[in-house]
Order: sequence, then structure tokens, then C-alpha cells
Amino acid sequence: MSTEKKVSNSRIGTQLLAGVLANLSIVVAGTGFGWTSPSLPKIVNDENEFPVTPDQSSWIATALIIGIVFGPIVSLIIVDRVGRKSTLLATAFPSLICWILIYFAQSYKWLMIGRFINGIAVGMTYTTIPLYVGEIAQVSVRGALGTISNICYNVGTLICFSIGPFVTRQTLALICMTFPILFFISFFWMPETPYFYLMRKRGKSAEKSLFWLRDNKDVKDELQEMTDLVEIEQRNKGRLIDLAIVKGNRKATIIVLGIFSAQQFSGISAIQAYGSIIFNQSDLQLNSDIVVIIMGMVTLVSSSFTTLVVDRFGRKPLMIVSTFGCSLCLLFIAIYFHLKYCAVDISVISWLPVVTMILFFIFYSFGNGPLPYAVLGEIYPTNVKAWATMLISIYSAIIGSIVTKIYQIVADGWGEHAIFYTFAVVEIIFLFFIIFVMFETKGKSFREIQEHLGASVIKHIP
Repeated sequence: MSTEKKVSNSRIGTQLLAGVLANLSIVVAGTGFGWTSPSLPKIVNDENEFPVTPDQSSWIATALIIGIVFGPIVSLIIVDRVGRKSTLLATAFPSLICWILIYFAQSYKWLMIGRFINGIAVGMTYTTIPLYVGEIAQVSVRGALGTISNICYNVGTLICFSIGPFVTRQTLALICMTFPILFFISFFWMPETPYFYLMRKRGKSAEKSLFWLRDNKDVKDELQEMTDLVEIEQRNKGRLIDLAIVKGNRKATIIVLGIFSAQQFSGISAIQAYGSIIFNQSDLQLNSDIVVIIMGMVTLVSSSFTTLVVDRFGRKPLMIVSTFGCSLCLLFIAIYFHLKYCAVDISVISWLPVVTMILFFIFYSFGNGPLPYAVLGEIYPTNVKAWATMLISIYSAIIGSIVTKIYQIVADGWGEHAIFYTFAVVEIIFLFFIIFVMFETKGKSFREIQEHLGASVIKHIP
């Protein structure tokens, strides 16, 4: 019997505790992303104490995502040296610096610098969280723990959506400043992953960590399997090029690049950054800030649903439904703005952008949002996992920054409908990719996943 199945009856409370507290770092990241929607409309009008042009505001929105490109590089340098836990703890400091700079900013340049620094922390977080969660969780809860990140992200964005419209920039910065402090204090007491300890030849520490995480004295067999896995992978020391030349890694990278492309080309980064502005372009007589708050609340609830069902229905079916639903919503939004662009009377469907955007976030939050990170954390062997998370995080950040920056350019030049049509078509393309290329990882151990990918290095594990 698999050791994963042997421990399936052990209590999972400690794993959930460690996973949730680690993911408070994602709440911190969510506040960074959520800040733009209520703040950008303010800083480009008379409410701001220094002038900011629409183009400068687009750079403020993009600066965080540009910073994310560099965060994974920092993470790669330190994550296998100081550990997953210490790397996550380190992200609290640049996040804190960001909010201090935003609080004291006297020009848009300081806002950009603060958000760029925050982006570095976010990039480190998203590179390290899949490692930490994937290495502490047993198979029965790995999917659920992998999707907690999306819940925590939505909590962070909802905080800014709910508070930002009603307070000053300085007050919002002070509120956001508390979250990196809270994360550091609470996560400090959690254990390092047993995989990292085994990589550093610290068997006793690995056993102690696993004993705490499983809340079960019978961890000997599972620890031995982990030891065998790490020893084999360490003998085949991972390199960046191995993601391309090793068959199993290459197949994994193609899959992960595809599902992250589906995530980013949905336009999520731009839609969240310009949420209030997008709703201001519709003809529905509702306060755009209230609509964004409702959207954030619906997203949080639907992302919680994903955590409950991901290990029942699997990753692939949820990704298929999510991507298809997102593409339909984007298409309907594009049609609405196209009709408005052509001066057609659309008063009878003035509700369409709000309803379809809320549906978009529902579909996004139970597939495209959380599941790419869950798959990233479980599909790679330990010896290349740090390289893979760095590469994928950089790729995702680059695509996200491009999408966020070109949104305003395309919307100003050709109308909002043009960019939403583009998002819809690209999502349909990646829907076929998910159907025909992605495979199901639900219920599979690390060894079984690697065997499915054809990674012969893993096949010698007892």
C-alpha cells in the first residue's frame, strides 16, 4: 500500500494550519493587486495632491507586475539555501517597504517604485508557495491546500476593493501595512518542509517536521519514501536546461506554460487593475466601486467552493469549465462594448457588463485562477522544482505586465471591444490545449505523476 494512503487517516489540521498561515503571504500579494482598482481613479483626478496622467497611471498599475519578473530570480537564489519557510518570511520586508513608500509618496515615481518593490515580494511569494504547500501536504489534501492561495488572494483584493473607495491613499496604505506584519508574526512558528531538510541532509529535522505536519507518530514509511525520492533526484541535480531536455520535465513545462497562458490571457491582470474604470464605461446607473466590491465578494465565495471540490472533481474538468466560461463572458463583454462603439442603443442591456463580469470572476476563480498554481506545485520533481517555479513565475509576470499595459493602449486606440475580443479568442485556443494536452493529477502521488510524464529517474523508487 502507498505510504500516502497509509497516512490518509491521520489528522490534517496541522497541514491546514501551516498551509493557511503560509498563504497569508498571498493575502499580502492580493492587497498589492487590489490597490489599483479603487486608487487609480483617484490619483488621475483632483482628489490627488500631485498630478498623474492616464499613461503614468498605467505604469503605476504595471510596475507591480514588472517587479514580479525579478522576484522569482531572488527566490531561486535563496530558496534551496535558506529554505521555503525563510524565503516566504523574507517577503514581508519588501511588502512593508512598499506601503511605507506609498504612504509618503509625493510623486507618481515613488508610487511606481513602491509597487515595483512590492512586485519583487509577490514574485518571490508565488514562486515559493507552490513549493512549500506541495511539500507539506499529503495527496488527499494537496489539491485543496493548493487552491487556498486563490482564496487568500481574493481576501487581499477584497480588502482593498471594500476599503479603498472610502479612505485616502495614506489610510489605505496604513491598513495594508498591517498584513505583512501579521503574516511574519504568525508564520514564523510554522515548520520548514521535510523535503527541504532532506535536501540539506538533516534527517532528524525532516522527521520532526513530518511528525508535526501529519500529527501522527507513524511517519517512518512516508519519510523513507521521501528520502528515496530526494536522494535519486539529488543525484540527478537539476539545471534550468533540464526543463527542456528531460522528457518528463519538458512535458510538464509545456502543460504548465499552457495553463498559465490560459490564466493570464484571460486579461485578469488588466481587468482587476482597471475594474472601476471598465464599469464606468458601461451605462448601468450603479456606483462602479460598489460593483467592484460585489464582484470581489462573489469571487471570494466561488474560490472557496473550488477548495471544497478540487479533490473530488479533479483539476482538468474544472479547468475546462472555467476556461470555457471565461471565454464566453469575455465574448459577451466584447459584444456589448462593440455595440456601444457603433452607437447602437444598448440601454435595454445596460446590465450586461456587470452580470457577465461577475460571471467571469466566478468561472475564473474555480479554475483558471487557483489551479495553475496547484498543478505547478505537484507536477515537477524536487530537483528542478525551484527552476520551474522561477521560469513559470517570470513568464506569467511578463504576460501579465504586457496584458495590463496594452489594455489601455488598445482600448484608447480601437475601443474596449477590441481587447475583449482578443481575450476571448485566445481563451478558446487554450481551451483546446487543456482538453487535449493537460492530464489529471488528482489523487496521484509525486511518483505516480512523474511516471505518467515518463520521468525514468523516478521509477527506481520502491
